Formats: sequence, structure tokens, C-alpha cells
Amino acid sequence: MTEPVPVGGELLSEPRETRVLPRRIGAFLIDVAQILAITLLTLLVLPLAAAGLLGVVVFVGYFAGFDGLAQGTPGKRLMTLRVVGEEWQMPPGARAGVVRSVAWLLDGIAAGLVALVSTLVSTDRKRIGDRIAKTRVVDFEAVRLRQVEQLPDDAPVLEARGVSKAFGGLMAVDDVGFTVPQRSIVSIIGPNGAGKTTFFNMLTGLYKPTAGRIVFAGQDVTASRPDIITSLGVARTFQNIRLFGTMSAVENVMVGEHSRMRAGVFGSILRTPAVRREEKSAEEKARSTLAYVGLAEENFDQIAANLSYGDQRRVEIARALASDPKLLLLDEPTAGMNTQESARLTEFMQRLRDDRGLSILLIEHDMKVVMGVSERVSVLDHGEMIAEGEPRQVREDPRVIEAYLGKQSENDDGGAA
Repeated sequence: MTEPVPVGGELLSEPRETRVLPRRIGAFLIDVAQILAITLLTLLVLPLAAAGLLGVVVFVGYFAGFDGLAQGTPGKRLMTLRVVGEEWQMPPGARAGVVRSVAWLLDGIAAGLVALVSTLVSTDRKRIGDRIAKTRVVDFEAVRLRQVEQLPDDAPVLEARGVSKAFGGLMAVDDVGFTVPQRSIVSIIGPNGAGKTTFFNMLTGLYKPTAGRIVFAGQDVTASRPDIITSLGVARTFQNIRLFGTMSAVENVMVGEHSRMRAGVFGSILRTPAVRREEKSAEEKARSTLAYVGLAEENFDQIAANLSYGDQRRVEIARALASDPKLLLLDEPTAGMNTQESARLTEFMQRLRDDRGLSILLIEHDMKVVMGVSERVSVLDHGEMIAEGEPRQVREDPRVIEAYLGKQSENDDGGAA
């Protein structure tokens, strides 16, 4: 049963038809109109306007007596006014030339107005999109998911209920359920092929579960698009670092902020003052975030591909933090790091939880990191949850010892698996 959602003072339990286009369709139409406007402005209207202005200047100059702008000797014009009775009459050819010139000039003025209106529209696309027409179908998912209520302190930020994922006849994740409390660090461990990354992909909307429910911040996001889940406050990193190698560290982090920027297509093309201010603010925030994750200042403007592995991982985490998430998913963040780098990352994750109140869900193979940073640990094996609890409790579970840890349980803190 779908939970009721407040919309315009009412409670909706099902999508309801009204009489306006969906907001996202309205915003799309605005973008299309802006692209067409800039194309027309660039390829057609501006040259016509320039020609029209020149024609008007020539015409006015001729009758004002500026012989340099008209052909002929003083007192003799190519275009002459003749007296017919008591009326002034211009030769037909001259009239047509003036009309064309004035029309071209008016086209240029109209194009300028289009550019001005489009720029104003681009600063407030969402509100204009809602007004585009007066008939629409309510985007029920967007309305329901974007109104995330403040969670009670004892409510989990993330809850998975009987989640399964099948690829043909292969059950990659089978009836998995667990919770992530607010302001906590929870780890998922298991051997390669256990279904950990597949589970992450379902949490972020890249895969749709075959069965079960995923609830984030009190909202069912089981079938939601990745962009909606991101806008709600879920960010992630990947097992294999995915940075834009030819962009600087600052530019990579700014990419993570674009989901919260309001500039439209037209404003971005014209580089309006509003766009420049927004990008300047995004750059300042990106530099601040890079400093927070521990990247040396001299590396801020370095090309990402030239950074060390540890610094690339810091940039990736900074990019995830740029979207101001409530839940951060880290997929093997210490992979490829040495002992000192892993220790610093462990301290950093604890600082994120304590300073920013973030919840962190971690996939990790380094047992020393897992046991040192996690408040709870869940263990997957062949897609099934075989154990869950506090780190020491999980480490001593016979099923975990058999399936994953093996003889590492004999060590005090474990080692890299």
C-alpha cells in the first residue's frame, strides 16, 4: 500500500491527474526553446539585424545630405522625393529597400528581447517549469521523494527489507535485510562475488531489485531513478576510481556540485553574471572540500591523472561530499593504499561521522580497517546475509570464519583479506 504524501495541503496515496505538463517536461521544453533561440540568434538574426541597421543609417544619411553615404554629386540623389499634387512620394524601389532594412532591424531587437527573457528564465527554470501550462500529471515520485521529513533520532537512515536481485538464473543478492543507523559507520564484508557491489548498485538506483524494498530517510526509493536518490542525499565512490583524468582536482569536485546548481542551458552558453557567480561559489566550495579531505593545496589544480593513488581517492571522496549527502557509500576505499594511508582514511571516516553527522556504509576487504572503524558489520556470502552484529561478535561467528575470514580470526585485528 502506498503511503499518503502531502501535496498542496492534501494527502495523495496514488498518482492523480490534474491539468498541467509535468515540471520536468516544462523544464525540458524551456531548454529546447533556449537552444533554438541561441541558434537562431547566432546564425540568422544578428547578421540580418546588422544589415538592417546599416540600411537605415544609409537611408537617413542620404536624406540628411551626407553625400558620403549616398552615391551621386551634391544635389543629385539616386533616391529622390517627387511632388505629386500635395503629397510626397518615394520611388517604389527605395520604399522596398527601407522596409527591408527596418524589418531586419526589428528582427534584431526581437532577438535581443528573446535572449534577455531566456536568460531570466534560465535563472529560475523550476518555477517557470511549473507555470508552463495549466494541465499536467503530478510527478508523484518526485513530490513524494523530495519531501524528506526530519527523521526521529532513533530511526535508521537506510533500511533494506528482503532485497533480492536476479540476473537470469543467477541470484546475485538473495533476501538481504539490514539497517544503517544515523551518524554511524556500517561495513559490508564478504568474499569476491558475494554480491556486495550489486547491493550498492541497488541502493543507488543503478539496478532495480527483483524483490524487496529499500527505504532511505523514511522514503521508499526501491524503484527510484539515480538522480532522485542523489538529490535526496545519497553519494557513493567506486571500487575502481572514476575521475575525469584530464580535469583538475578542483574541476572534478565541481562536477559533484552541478546537481545542486540552477543555471540553465542558455545562461551557461552565454556565461551570464548569475552563472559566473554560481560557478565561483562552487569553485570556492570545491577547494574547501579538498582541503577538508586532506589534499595538499599545491595539488588542487593538478590534472587528476597525475595525482598519486591516495590523492585520487581523496578527490573522489571530495566529489561525493560536494553534493552534501546524508549517506556516503564507500566501495573499497583503501584498495591500493599502504598502511599509513589506510590509517589516515580510517581517521577521516570517523571525522566525517563526528563532524558532519554522516552515516557511512562501507565495503572493505581490509579487516583491520573494518574492525577498527565499524560499529556494525554485515557479512554476505553467495548473495546471502550470513551474519550481522558488532565487529568482535561477527569475527568470532563460525559461519564467517568458514566463509570469509578463515585463519585470520586467530589474529588480534586481522589483516588484509
